[in-house]
Amino acid sequence: MFLLRKNLAYAYEVFLLRKNLAYAYEVFLLRKNLRRKKMLRKITHAALWLFLLFPTVLFAHADETATPTATKMDVNAGPYNLTVEFNEYPINALKSLEMKVTPEEDFEQLTAQYNLIPPSADGKQISGDLNPYPGLDGAWLLYVKGIPEPGHWTWEIEVNGPDGKGTAYIKDFEVTDPPGIPLWLGWLIGLIPLYGLVAFAGFEYRRVKRIAKSNSFAQKSL
Repeated sequence: MFLLRKNLAYAYEVFLLRKNLAYAYEVFLLRKNLRRKKMLRKITHAALWLFLLFPTVLFAHADETATPTATKMDVNAGPYNLTVEFNEYPINALKSLEMKVTPEEDFEQLTAQYNLIPPSADGKQISGDLNPYPGLDGAWLLYVKGIPEPGHWTWEIEVNGPDGKGTAYIKDFEVTDPPGIPLWLGWLIGLIPLYGLVAFAGFEYRRVKRIAKSNSFAQKSL
């Protein structure tokens, strides 16, 4: 009987020791999970702030970007007075340009040609005739399909008529570099690491929550 009681007491002590060890381990896991939760909460807050901040920067930068506008100017081709209207200025390289040229003199008695002189010595000059503007009387249409290189080009507009020949010059016509990828697409690509960080934070949060739930269930079972 004495040995039986002694064994029962020993078994009870072992049971209490195991229970205390399990409880200590549960406390350790809970504290560890709490630290992870705090860290994940900070990461999530930082990610949300970045999501709120970047659109503001994006639109602020977009507001500062120069927007091309239509431009109108008067030039003289010898005895002939011309009004020149560009659909867009400045214009990007490789983009098509449309220009309307309206003479003050009798349109029916005039013919015109143009030369577009490149900024570089090895550039290709663009030349052609000015044709009547579709649907508009008394004006020519000058259309260039894609100006090949950026820089300051020079226009020569030659007009022939009853008073002879005259040439108008438009110098320092600005052609800017071709645009890169859209600004919004650049931000979208640049934020890819942030998307991964948010996904990782969400995965870790669910994992920690699942571990805490299983630990709570194990503690109740004890």
